Amino acid sequence: MITYIPHTYINDLLHKCNIIFLIQNRIKLKKRGKNFFGICPFHLEKHPSFVVSEEKQLYHCFGCGVHGNIIDFIMKYDNINFIESIKLISNFFGLIIPQENNSKNYLDIINKKKYIYNLMFDISNFYKNFLVNSSLGKKAYHYLLNRGFNKKILDYFSIGFSYKNFIYLICNNKKKKIF
Repeated sequence: MITYIPHTYINDLLHKCNIIFLIQNRIKLKKRGKNFFGICPFHLEKHPSFVVSEEKQLYHCFGCGVHGNIIDFIMKYDNINFIESIKLISNFFGLIIPQENNSKNYLDIINKKKYIYNLMFDISNFYKNFLVNSSLGKKAYHYLLNRGFNKKILDYFSIGFSYKNFIYLICNNKKKKIF
């Protein structure tokens, strides 16, 4: 079961697939100028107001306002979800959905992002605590209060404190008291 489709594949699908060819297999279209016109399949009408542009690979109905690309059309016309529409379009045009980026790699990416976000959250809390609890941080805290900041603003913008040599001390593993 496909649970993840790479964005690069979706972009390639939109560029490679001809929207006219797919829609003509569903509804009758007539060419007028550089666009194709037909009766909209999404509402009842007597005169063609459904326009498909081969150049832009988009469709639009001037009657009901529905519009989009090839994926949107299939989702709405066949009443299916996004992944199913990608599968249907790929099968229709004989394209193969890449399998290497499916659920296992997708979960690895999600886990890495969670780790990074948690790390950023912990670092943010460290600097916010350093602003309030350290001697140098308290000087900066009082300076901010004198400049018109209040605790609510400091919390909202996650303002913390680090002094100039702090990172240098951590990177060089010096045994020096930081706080």
